[in-house]
Amino acid sequence: MIARLHALQSATIGVALGLMPLSACRTPTTNTPPVNSAPTPVAPSEAAPSSVPATQPETRLSQSAETDPQQAKERARKDRERQRKLARLERELEVARLNLAKTRLSVEQNEARHAESVAQAEAELRLARERLRIFDEITAPQRIARAELNLRGSEDGHTEAREELEQLELLYSEEQFADQTKEIVITRARRRLERSARELELQRAELEALRSTHLPLERFEREQEVRHKERALAQLHRERELGVLADRVALLNAEGEIARLENELADVREEIQEAEQPPATSESGP
Repeated sequence: MIARLHALQSATIGVALGLMPLSACRTPTTNTPPVNSAPTPVAPSEAAPSSVPATQPETRLSQSAETDPQQAKERARKDRERQRKLARLERELEVARLNLAKTRLSVEQNEARHAESVAQAEAELRLARERLRIFDEITAPQRIARAELNLRGSEDGHTEAREELEQLELLYSEEQFADQTKEIVITRARRRLERSARELELQRAELEALRSTHLPLERFEREQEVRHKERALAQLHRERELGVLADRVALLNAEGEIARLENELADVREEIQEAEQPPATSESGP
């Protein structure tokens, strides 16, 4: 009995000792605050939550991919447009290079054609000048000399016909010849004299016309031919100058077109490379 009392007493003492710390931690029930008491700091975990909840980067990217399909379609459309533009520019660049080669061949052909035309015009001009020289130095003097020779022949023929008539008249002046025979012979001689006189007159007229009309006219025609050939040659040189300028402009345009297309191709390829690079993801803080 005594042992039980001792055990009960020991248990009571242990419970009392265990309750003492709990009573020490309790806040006093008085309404008056303690003097020089500091406010109790609030732990970060116990702070009030913000009105805007913080969103993680992964959550934002997934929401953007799910809620913005229109931007993906727009990017795909722009990619297709860039590829089509790239193909079109490459095709136009190839055509421009072929056009430049064609222009260069055309320039070479024009130069060859001009050289041939100039050579032909110069040959025709030399021929016309040579014809004029031959006319002045050979043809005209020879024709005048021949006409003068024919005139002297006509003069000699006329003189001989006149002398023959005089001799016949002297011969037939004697009375032993019949009057009929005398008249026939003398009449023939007179007709011959008249023809020679007419031929002499014509020869003089022809010589005068040759000197004053025919030869000057022929020489004028040959001079005009020479001037025409000179003008044709000068015209060819002027046309060549214009052709050289036109060919130069065509070459510059063709080369400029190639440079423009190459620059546009470089820009399009740069845009495609930039579009193929993955976009940089920026992570925001908590």
